[in-house]
Amino acid sequence: MNVLFYCNEYPPYPHGGIGTFTKEVAERLVKLGVNVYVYGAYNGESKTEIINGVTFIADKKPNNNIGKIYLRIKIYFRLKEIITKYSINILEVQDAGGLLAFYPKLKTNIVIRLHGSKTTVSKLCNGKEDFKYHIFKFLEKSHLQKTNNIIAVSKFTAKYTKQVFNLNFKDNIHYNGITNLDIEPMINNQEKDLITYSFVGSLYERKGIFDLVNAWIDFSKKRSNVQLIVFGKDINSNLEKIKKQLFDNNVHNVKFKGHCTKDEMFAEMKFVDFVFIPSHVENFSLVPLEAMLNKKVVYYTNQTSASELIKDGENGFLINGKDDIYNKLDCSYHLTKEAYNKIALNGYKTVIENFITEVTLNKDIEFYKRIIEHGN
Repeated sequence: MNVLFYCNEYPPYPHGGIGTFTKEVAERLVKLGVNVYVYGAYNGESKTEIINGVTFIADKKPNNNIGKIYLRIKIYFRLKEIITKYSINILEVQDAGGLLAFYPKLKTNIVIRLHGSKTTVSKLCNGKEDFKYHIFKFLEKSHLQKTNNIIAVSKFTAKYTKQVFNLNFKDNIHYNGITNLDIEPMINNQEKDLITYSFVGSLYERKGIFDLVNAWIDFSKKRSNVQLIVFGKDINSNLEKIKKQLFDNNVHNVKFKGHCTKDEMFAEMKFVDFVFIPSHVENFSLVPLEAMLNKKVVYYTNQTSASELIKDGENGFLINGKDDIYNKLDCSYHLTKEAYNKIALNGYKTVIENFITEVTLNKDIEFYKRIIEHGN
């Protein structure tokens, strides 16, 4: 089986959850004997290299609008070339951006994985339905209509995508999985001098960083033994805005780690007690899975797909909107040792039993095999 992923954020290049997900799936498929290729546009020179058994093909990303229009055309011919050269059986692409809109038919089986399109995310965040919104909606709907082979990373994502684009497709729910790194997480004992909280995600409004900082200012002023560590890349110079807000409020117990690799974050997470994920929208985030794998207690905004992972009070906690963040910070501070360890262990078991890549990947492979056998 020869599988090609189209991805513009494949590690070690700057990436988010989709890049991490694609890398883990690609490398696990290789270990199972699948020939895997990843193609995308990146800053830097065009090249082809082997990364942990995956053939990675990069074209240079243009830095102007005219170049970006040309790139969209170039991508079609590059995909066509790669499909022919490597006898690709499956091409998997994401929903965001509407890549396949207007493309002539590619001679392979196409799978679209719904991680969350620009249109659905904008709609969930009450974005403006302006000209740009309608352009992307048209592109993404045309893109989705290119195949019947659609995978959604959560039940919510499938349902909402159908609703927004007025489409009807079969629900193939394949939750994101993560690799078990055989780590030995430290269980918190709630009996130490400093209680550490963390935020993981890009620094922009949709991830809830401003909501968390606002609540943290009030929460931490009343407690001298707490610390917040922020992992994530700066977006639109928001880091300076956040630092100024903290300085103006005389809050000095926040550390910014910037964009970290998964290994770097896991090394730091050993010493974290609580992971707060106050996102406004997530289709099915890897961050809570990673934290739960590390036996950390997770507080996750009760939005979109959160309840498909977190059972409130059993394997983590749900935050009921931004006005509830302070309350949850306060409750976490008073969580007993026994309660902490029970919830952390339940979260760990949830991930190990349901969301490890070895478990989720079997579903992907069976799906690919059915498509190859029966066609689009």
